[in-house]
Amino acid sequence: MNNNKISVVKTENRPIEKGDIVTVYFSEKYMLISHKQSGGDVGYKKLSDNQYLNTATGEIKTVTKSSKEFRNVYSLRKTFFRLSVLISLNFVGNNSEVFISLTYDKKLTDEKTISRDIKNFWGRFCRFVDDYKLYKAIFISEYQQNFNKHLHILLGRNDNKRISLSDPDIYSLWGNGYVDVRPIYDVDGLINYLSPFHNKKKMERTSFYKPYEKIFRCRGQINRPQKLKMSYESALKLADDNNLVEYKNSSYEVSSDDMIVNIIAKKYFKSKKGTDNYERFQL
Repeated sequence: MNNNKISVVKTENRPIEKGDIVTVYFSEKYMLISHKQSGGDVGYKKLSDNQYLNTATGEIKTVTKSSKEFRNVYSLRKTFFRLSVLISLNFVGNNSEVFISLTYDKKLTDEKTISRDIKNFWGRFCRFVDDYKLYKAIFISEYQQNFNKHLHILLGRNDNKRISLSDPDIYSLWGNGYVDVRPIYDVDGLINYLSPFHNKKKMERTSFYKPYEKIFRCRGQINRPQKLKMSYESALKLADDNNLVEYKNSSYEVSSDDMIVNIIAKKYFKSKKGTDNYERFQL
C-alpha cells in the first residue's frame, strides 16, 4: 500500500457559493459558518488525526501537519470562539449573574489538581446555596504572566433571581487563595477580556497553553448553541436578521502531491453592538 504524504496548510480566503450547504453554529451574538469541499472526484474519509482513506483506491495517506505552534494557536482560536458562543447564550448581564476570580496562593499549573479543585469548589457551592439546581456556571482556567494558573467563573441563576454572594462566602468555599466577586453587566466586554484574541496582554501568553489543554468546563443547566445545516445564502440571511457581521475568516487545504483532498473555509460573525470595553473585569 502506498502511503503518500499529504499536508494541511493555511491558504488565502476561499469563496463559498450561495448554494453550497454549510454547517452553522449559531447564537444570538455569535455565529460560525463552516464549509468543507472535497477536491476533484476523489473521496477521502478521515481515519485518525493524521490519516485519510482514499475510498476509491483503498490507499491510506498520512497527513503532515503544519508547525506545533501554528496548530496550537488555531486550536485555541476554535476553543475561545466556542467559549464566546456559550457565554453569549447563557449570560445577559443582570443581577442574577456574577463574575468570580479565584487565585492560588502557590504556584500551580497541574491540570489534575485544577480539575479536582473545580470539582471540590462546585460540590461545596451546591451544598452552601439553596436550590443549587437552578445555578449554572462556566469555569475558565488561564495563565498569569508568571505562568501560574488562576480560575474565572461565570455564575448565574436560571430563574433570574438576584445572586447575593460575598467575597467572604466564596473565599470560604475556595480555600486556596484570593477571590474577587463582581457583577457582569457588560457581557461583550467580558468575552473580550477572557479571549486572548481580543486582549493583547493575554495574547502574549498563548504559548503557555499545551496542546489539547482543557480551558473551560461547564456545570449546571448550560444552554448549547444550535448546529444547523443550510445553504450559504440562508446562513448569510440568518446573520443579517440577527445583526451579525463577519469579522474574521480562515481557509485550509488538505492536499497531496497531485490533488487537493479537502478545502475547509470558515467565517466568523459577531453582533454589531459588541464592545471592547473590558477594563472593569481586570483584577
